Amino acid sequence: AEISKETSLYSSKPDEISPDIDIEQCKAAAEAGDAEAQHELALHLLEGRDIERNDALAIEWWRKAAAQGVSMAQVGLGNCYASGRGVEKDWTEAVRWWRMASADGNPMALTGLGNAYANGQGVEIDFIEAAQLWKQAADNEFKNKEPRSRRLSRALGEAASVGP
Repeated sequence: AEISKETSLYSSKPDEISPDIDIEQCKAAAEAGDAEAQHELALHLLEGRDIERNDALAIEWWRKAAAQGVSMAQVGLGNCYASGRGVEKDWTEAVRWWRMASADGNPMALTGLGNAYANGQGVEIDFIEAAQLWKQAADNEFKNKEPRSRRLSRALGEAASVGP
């Protein structure tokens, strides 16, 4: 069983859980090695939607999906390391996962990296690098026509006005 890209969170709405996923079908596909299903299952586990919440198990599924190149799983792992949810808080690990996901131009990963550079979390403070990452994230969001692009553009404008 596979989760199609049409119903997968990864390909449609990167900041929302897909509401129409059959969780048992998703689990079967994840166990069979489907990376999209692994990512989707991790999201459901993290939020406790249609399944008992289990942060540690969500992390395990995200690791499997991330190993298969699912950039949203890599972003999710970075976010968990940044917040300490399901793992020990570790900014260096957060940056590592965001950097991996940003190789595909993932706007959420680029935003996380930009924030890390702006705040010196897991990396040395570098406002120029932060602004470049935020711009790249905003550019990539505009290409995908995601509504989050407006927020990224506003953040970029605020960062540019602060300057070094």
